[in-house]
Amino acid sequence: MKVSRITLPMFAFLLMSCSLIRPGAQRARQVSTAPADWPLAARQQLAEFDLMARSMRDLYIDPTKIDAKWQQKVDAIRAKFSETTTGDDGSTLVRDLLATLDDGNLQVTNLPDDGTTAVDPAIAGGLGVQVDLPSKDHDRVLVLSVSDGSAAQSAGIKAHDAIVSVDGRPVGNDPSILRRVRGRVGTQVVIGVQTPGRAARDVTITRRAVSSASPTTGRMIPGTNYGLIQPGLATLPDQLRGEVTTALRDLSKNRPLDGLILDLRVMRGPDFPTEDLLALFANRIVATRYARGQAPSPFSRTAVAAGQVDLSGRNIDGSQTVPLVILVGSLTNGQAEAFAGILQDLQRAIVIGNTTQGNPVILADVDLPTSGLRMRIPSAEYRTLKGVGWLKTGVIPNPIIETSWEAYTDDNDPVLKLAVDQLNKR
Repeated sequence: MKVSRITLPMFAFLLMSCSLIRPGAQRARQVSTAPADWPLAARQQLAEFDLMARSMRDLYIDPTKIDAKWQQKVDAIRAKFSETTTGDDGSTLVRDLLATLDDGNLQVTNLPDDGTTAVDPAIAGGLGVQVDLPSKDHDRVLVLSVSDGSAAQSAGIKAHDAIVSVDGRPVGNDPSILRRVRGRVGTQVVIGVQTPGRAARDVTITRRAVSSASPTTGRMIPGTNYGLIQPGLATLPDQLRGEVTTALRDLSKNRPLDGLILDLRVMRGPDFPTEDLLALFANRIVATRYARGQAPSPFSRTAVAAGQVDLSGRNIDGSQTVPLVILVGSLTNGQAEAFAGILQDLQRAIVIGNTTQGNPVILADVDLPTSGLRMRIPSAEYRTLKGVGWLKTGVIPNPIIETSWEAYTDDNDPVLKLAVDQLNKR
């Protein structure tokens, strides 16, 4: 079964509580219930389908969706497969199962064989940019960051720019547009680029080999003793934790900072190292962890731990006491939302920007060793000690500044200016 990544549109979750996923060591034990005269591949596919369905039943974050109607859909898919399968390809079976919940967080990826995670599909290979894809409300590819030494950087493309056409054809709201942007190294593509406040222009770019991640950056705000850290996108959690710590140390090497700004406006994904980074800035019980109410599945690679998030804080160059501002926005998605919300709830940080996406879901991984696939199931979320969570609602900044990422450039950034003003008042 060759499935590199399957995702479906975002599903608006109902109320559920929070949890933390911790690595385990167990793997699925497959028991085929298919007839013995079936081809081996077909029996294996059906066994893994049953495992995936049971995983969803045991771990899915919203048990109200795992109801009789959902089970009827699962049974119908299974029955159809039993009637028609040849055992040649199981990708349709997997896709149909994921579609029973119509949840964009529910994923199936290839098992990593080198300790790495799957590459974010919103990375435009060949240009060296990381982007927000088009949607029904946005006919553009929005540039979130540009990698150093990339083809895009050489062409003068910067964060906040929008790609509005590819080889003369408008982007539209086609989320598969990156297939037209990507191409063989050394080939050229002409893209229409819209910089905020300027007319669109055509840029010819020669594609290069690119990295999937952009590193964390840290710099001082001119005229202040305030540091600004922008965590790298599509970076592995352990690497991101180390990069943020290193950036903090570098910014503080000459003298202690009078303030620190963490820019999470384009941070996204479920693999943000929430608790590791929380420990830099807090040193107490900071949130609740709550399992879905059922024991972890015995065939899940991860376990769901209930309880409280009790941190043993790490004071790195004054990180526990430095005045802290966190920037968020409508593009902020995933565990970065929980990180900002928890520190806001503790009154440890001022959160500035506009409301986040409301998708701070934590994924549980279920390994399917025969097919070499990993299923990632949204199973939990963090909540504050007061029981407040951010699923659907998002983190609401205070103060709010209703300015979108594509409305300004780094040279006239109103959100960063407001953050500096807030630190000046402290």
